[in-house]
Formats: sequence, structure tokens, C-alpha cells
Amino acid sequence: MSGSRLFLLLLQLSAFAAAADDTVCRDSAQGQVDEVTLPPPVDCDNFVWTDDDTLAHIFVEPEEVEFVAGDSFTVECKVCTRTDSSAVIRVKDIQWSKQGGELPSHARISKLDLNSRPAVAILLLANPHADDVGVYKCTPTLTKETVPEPAPGSGSGSGNGSGDATTKDGATNGNADDGTSGTVVSGDYAGYCTVKQAVACAGDDPRFSLPLADGNMLCFTVDGKAGDIFNLISDEHISVNVRYIGGKDGFSVWMGEVAVVVDGGCKVRVTSKPESVFVDSVQVNAYFSDEDVTVDVQQGDYVTIKLRRPDVQFRVEFIDEHLSFYIVSGDGFSSQVHGLLGQFWNSNHNIHVGSDQKYGILKRKGRAAALLMKQKRWPFMHGHKEDTCWTVYGKQPKGAVDWTHSAYKMKTLCQSKPRILKRLLSE
Repeated sequence: MSGSRLFLLLLQLSAFAAAADDTVCRDSAQGQVDEVTLPPPVDCDNFVWTDDDTLAHIFVEPEEVEFVAGDSFTVECKVCTRTDSSAVIRVKDIQWSKQGGELPSHARISKLDLNSRPAVAILLLANPHADDVGVYKCTPTLTKETVPEPAPGSGSGSGNGSGDATTKDGATNGNADDGTSGTVVSGDYAGYCTVKQAVACAGDDPRFSLPLADGNMLCFTVDGKAGDIFNLISDEHISVNVRYIGGKDGFSVWMGEVAVVVDGGCKVRVTSKPESVFVDSVQVNAYFSDEDVTVDVQQGDYVTIKLRRPDVQFRVEFIDEHLSFYIVSGDGFSSQVHGLLGQFWNSNHNIHVGSDQKYGILKRKGRAAALLMKQKRWPFMHGHKEDTCWTVYGKQPKGAVDWTHSAYKMKTLCQSKPRILKRLLSE
């Protein structure tokens, strides 16, 4: 970008940052968003039924959730039933389940009045974690009650004069206002919600992304050359370092090697060419566990690394001769965790967004970085995701991280801490 265009960009950013009335501030530490867009209410009475055989329609809001570890969320299942002059469909019950496994023990289900329109059951997942990822299914139990034709001369009264509902086979079920009577309806009536976890990750050429509490992502790049080694995480007992490799085209750079250093020793090392996993320098091809770490290798796909001290979990994926690294769980990180990714774990950072929602300013520890809202393809567990991301302007994360990117360079893949961090800790 030319100097004049950069000047105009910074001038525009400064202008909307100064206009407090035109900005929306999102605090990633507090998880607060000033403006919230709510989905429109479900109107069962005016719902258009397109299939004569359909007796109920299930609305799940939202249909997809991407959570940040520890941030609780809810999913609503709303059921509209069909009623006409010949039959009444009622909701007897609504259940939530998880496909391929049991509902988490910390999940809670709140059922509102099932006789309301719509009937509602709310799924709450408090303090979710990586094991909660999956597809959740909402299933209503429906009953059908046939409306009897009025007897001759009885006006609008029921056939038996008692107000009871009568099923197709003539059985009297008693007053069915509570939905507990009637014939249970068979059929595949269900709604689904896909639950994913937003995690901090590094991968591709190389791109770094971190989830924000407002549901957006913060993205930046750290350029380097083949052979460069950078520190992603540095904490009391562990470090995670990555080595860059050259791409197939001869000029691009990718992440090709990841090392997890525990108490100064290279505990786990993952390489992309060839695809290999080593624990204490011994190659591992399947499941491995000792007093320090559990490693689960899925050949040609990914490896899960779970440390016991501290209690953290990582995932490294093999993607087309390079690697992507993910922080799946960082519950055990200390307040002093650092590194290109680690420094954001316990950090308060605000994004000031302009009225056009295209430009922003990241404010963190007294520094500021210009942001652009861009459509990007960034690493995502089980593949990639094409989505918008608040992207730090430029090829290096200037203003977004504590030091210059070169300060995170390591001499060796198994070095325990960046030199600047060692010096700061010794002061």
C-alpha cells in the first residue's frame, strides 16, 4: 500500500475512533456486547404449512453455536403444532439429546409451558468444554386428538356431551387440554443444533486467529522464512514452538513442525514431512500415555496432546503437507502465560468498531492496532472456515502483540522460552 493510501486509512480510523457516538465497543474480557440482534419471534398462528401431512414444525435457535471455552450458552427448541377442524395436535413433552453420546452432565433443560404456542424447551450448557462439541437433537412427543362431530341437535357441543376428546378408534381420552391424552403421533419430528468450539489457532501460511467474546475472530499474520522458529505459548512449565517450512511453490511459507516443551525438555514433537509424532524422541503411531502427557494419534488426520501439569489440551492437524495448531483447552494456563498466542489468554482487549462495521481499532495494554474486517479463509478444527475476521493491518502484528515479532523467535525448536521473556522474568 502506498504512503498516501496508508495515511488516508489511518486518518479514517482516527476519525471514527474519536466519534464516541458512532462506535460500538466490545470488551472481550467481560463478554459484553452493546448491540444485540435478536431473532424474530416464532408465530405459530400465522405459520404457512406447505405439506398437508406435516403435523408439527420445529424451530431451533440458533442452529449453530460456536462457543469459547467456559462461556455458557443456550439453545431454544420451539415447536409449532397443527390444528384444524378435525384434529388437535398437542406437545406432550420435549427432550434434548446429543447424537453419538450422552447429554453432558452439566447440561440443563428448562421446559416452558408446553401448552403455549410455540411450546419451548431451552438447553443450557454451562461452562462448556471441548467434549461438548457435537450435534444436539430436540425431539418433541406429540399427541393427536380427533375433534368429534356435534350430535344432531346438540349445537356446538361434543358428541358425548362431556367435553371429552375422542380418538379415531372411538376411545374417550378425557379432557386433553394438558396434552397428556390422545394418540401418540409417530414420525420423524426433530430439530438440530451443531455446537462447535472457537479456539485459538495458528496454521496455513501462517495465520493466527483468536476467538473474541462477541463471536468475532481476531486474525493476524507473522511472516518469516523457511527455518524460522517462533514461540506460540510460554508458561511456567511448558512452551510450544513452531518451525516454518517452504511451500510447494518455492516461495510461500507454512507451519511444518510443532514442539511441546515440558520443564525444559522436548516432550512431544509433530512433523509434517514426513507425518510423524514423537514423544521423548520415540515415534508414536497410536495412543500413548505416561505421567506427563496423553497423546492420541489419528494417522493422516490429527493428534491430540493433553498435558497433566498444567491441565491444557492441544490439537495438531495434518493438512496437505503442513500443520495447524489449536489450543483446545487452556484451563491450566497461569496468569503469566505468554507467546504469540498465549499472551491473549488472560488479556483484556477492546475492539472499537466504526459505524460502517468495516474498520476497527484494537486497544490492548496501552497500544493500538488498526483492524480491517475481511473475509478470510483461516484454520478451523476439522478443516478451514471462510468467514469474516478482524484482521490486523500488515504482514506483522504490530501493535497487537507485546513485542516485535522477531522477539518471539527461538534458536532451537526445543528452546523453553524466548530470550526476551527470560530476561524480563529474571529482572
